[in-house]
Amino acid sequence: MGTRRKGRTTKSKSTAKKKTAAKKKTAAKKKTAAKKKTATGTKAPRRRRPPASPGTDAEAPEPSPPKRATKRARSSAKTVPGGSTPPMDDVAIAKRALRDLRDVLGRASDADAELILGDGSLERLVEAIVPPVKDTKPHEHLAAHKRRASLLARLRHGVNERSVWRIGDAFLSPTRVQWFYDGLTFLEGDAPYRGVVGLFRDGVVRYGLNVVDAGRDSTLGPLDADFVSLSDARKSFRGAGSAEGLATLETLVDADDPDAWITWLIAHPWALGAQHANVERVTHADEALPRVTAKRSTDGAQDVLLVESPHTAIVGKTGKVLSSFRDIWMKAEQQRMFVQRQSGYLKRELGWKVRDPRFLILAGRSSSAAERAVVRDELEKHHASIRLVTFDELADLARRTLAFFEPRL
Repeated sequence: MGTRRKGRTTKSKSTAKKKTAAKKKTAAKKKTAAKKKTATGTKAPRRRRPPASPGTDAEAPEPSPPKRATKRARSSAKTVPGGSTPPMDDVAIAKRALRDLRDVLGRASDADAELILGDGSLERLVEAIVPPVKDTKPHEHLAAHKRRASLLARLRHGVNERSVWRIGDAFLSPTRVQWFYDGLTFLEGDAPYRGVVGLFRDGVVRYGLNVVDAGRDSTLGPLDADFVSLSDARKSFRGAGSAEGLATLETLVDADDPDAWITWLIAHPWALGAQHANVERVTHADEALPRVTAKRSTDGAQDVLLVESPHTAIVGKTGKVLSSFRDIWMKAEQQRMFVQRQSGYLKRELGWKVRDPRFLILAGRSSSAAERAVVRDELEKHHASIRLVTFDELADLARRTLAFFEPRL
């Protein structure tokens, strides 16, 4: 019995020693882990104090800063040599973001690239590189941001190398907006991103002398979309003395007789942007018919000209379209409805081809940008096939048409 009790006592002591050793080992591990955390800068969490009782002046303890803020604060002390540049971590973040953006754009489709940067992000990025000028001292502004401005110059150089091509004496550049899903709109002129708007579709190059390279939110109307190829433009210049016609035009600028302008257009149909093969008077007895028409070079369909007086007032002092000019506009609308409804009758009687006819109202003199915007907002937006062309705009269009097409024909 005594021997058995002694064995049990020895076994109990051995078990106790093992437990004690295990506890010491666990405590040592915890202590080592705590030292490692202290070495890496991570503080042990503080014990929460019990909330102060109402009416006492005890202050709440300040919360410990998060790990990310602590790491950023340490890295902010290291700056690029020079002293005034952003912290190293911001530079690294920006480089990584640009590298990721480059990789994404490199594998994105053409349509996806527009979705990524076409919502104004590209413009905001440029504004972030160089802030806009807030005063009238551009030299001081560039001097204050000379490194940033040089970045934009490098960016422009890279853009010109990849998106501008030299064709003879002209430069070919893309427009800011691509209006046609099945074609390319571009600019062709004597400098990059300047000149006449063109359309490349179905393997054919066409030009629109009356089209403007508008901003991102602008659109093209039916008249603006009437581009003409060089082969069609030749029909407009056929048998018309262009140099002589331009000299006659300079004498017509101050003319107040609408009939003189009609006679000049009949002799020089290219003046309307080289879009029409001929301009002619309508001598039919039916008074409902238009008096002047223009045959398009592209499809042979008829457009209609309403030639009013150069003295016609358009916008009044109140900034609204005058009622007298609204009557002229309604006359064009009535003729448009008549031509479309009586297309069969016009084909039988006059041999006209009616296909989406466009109506040009020639009236008035030069107008300001504000007056032009009033006409566009009050009238042209609601009548897409009718457009106002002042006599000064017509003369300018004729000069630009001759200067562009004559060297190319």
